[in-house]
Formats: sequence, C-alpha cells, structure tokens
Amino acid sequence: MEEEKIFEKPKKVKRKLTDKQLDALAQGRKKAEEKRRLKTNSKIEIETVKVKKEEKTNKKKLLAEQEIFKKLIEKENQQQKIKKWEGIRVSSLSKCESVEDYKLLEEYLDKFNDEDIKDEESMKKKFKELFN
Repeated sequence: MEEEKIFEKPKKVKRKLTDKQLDALAQGRKKAEEKRRLKTNSKIEIETVKVKKEEKTNKKKLLAEQEIFKKLIEKENQQQKIKKWEGIRVSSLSKCESVEDYKLLEEYLDKFNDEDIKDEESMKKKFKELFN
C-alpha cells in the first residue's frame, strides 16, 4: 500500500478567480479584441488608400495617353488636309489653258499658307478676300 501512495499524485485544485479578477480578464479580452479589429481596419484603410493612389496614377496615365492620341489624330488630320489641298491645287492648275491663267491662279493659290489650309474658316475668309 505504501507503494501505491507514492505513485499517486495529489490532485490539484483548480484556482477560482474572484469576480473582480473575472471582470478585469473580460475587459482585457475586450481591449485585445478592439486592438485586433483596429489593426485589421487600418490594414484595410491602407489597402484602400493604395488602391485609390493606383487608380489615380492609372487615370493620369490614361488621360496622358488619350491626350497624345488626340494630338496624333489632329496632326494626321492636318496632314491629310494639306495633302488634299495640294491635290486640289495641282488639279486646278492643270486645268488652266494659258500660261497667264496658270501664273495668275498660282499667284492666288500661293497666298494660302499651312495655317490657312488647316483652318477651314480662315481658308474661306481668304478665298472671299482674294476673289471678291
């Protein structure tokens, strides 16, 4: 029997917390929960700020690309207008029957510069000035 007593371990009595200790423990858990929640919220806020910054930079890039594209299209349109003008000029000069008519028409057509050709209103004004 003595041997059995040696091997038997005494059972530990569970410690019971007082009401004050239980309240403090509950408050500590609430604080820890709040900290975790704030930490995850701050991470979410940081992510949203990053996403907004990314969207803003992407929007700026897109606007810049669109502006470049518009300029290229405008430049191409102006070049087409100049080519069209050159074609009209050549066809008009080729229809002249005499050298005097050719020189006179050429003199009138040479008064048009690239700025006039690119702007239709300016071209109309110049035509009215020359032929009225």
